[in-house]
Amino acid sequence: MSLKISKFHFFLLSLIFIRPQLGHADDLWPALYLESKLLSVWVVSAGLILEYVFIRRITGWGIQKSLIADVVMNTVSVSAGFIMIPFLGYVWEIFYEAFFEAIWGESASGLVSWVVTCWIAGLIYTAVEAGCLKGIFKVFLDPRRFWMLCLANLAVVFLAWAFFRI
Repeated sequence: MSLKISKFHFFLLSLIFIRPQLGHADDLWPALYLESKLLSVWVVSAGLILEYVFIRRITGWGIQKSLIADVVMNTVSVSAGFIMIPFLGYVWEIFYEAFFEAIWGESASGLVSWVVTCWIAGLIYTAVEAGCLKGIFKVFLDPRRFWMLCLANLAVVFLAWAFFRI
């Protein structure tokens, strides 16, 4: 039995070895910090309430169906985000440190990385939730409704970030 590794998998494995040379031991990794804050009870509750309002508005559904969709979408998006946010945050950190850190003179835990990490989280949640609406509930989001849902997700993510930065 031979082991075959694609170029993409080789690239992913190589990130493990590249990161220590680029990183700094005293930097906080925004994606992991944000991930832990996004799973707090008040953030999940605020997200469910805010997205419930958006779901009712973009679908026109009643209370019960909107609540069910809200809970299902958020369960799936939090589960996917639990893996995707740290991974994509890691990819961002490598990209940032390799190309921008020297230019901006800001470490990987600076404001730019925090903002980008929040955008990554909001976009991941939105993409997964839009996929749930389409795949489970048979509702396709046109660009306007997609960005409305994205606005709700970004509001919750940035609220969590701002609250825990105080």
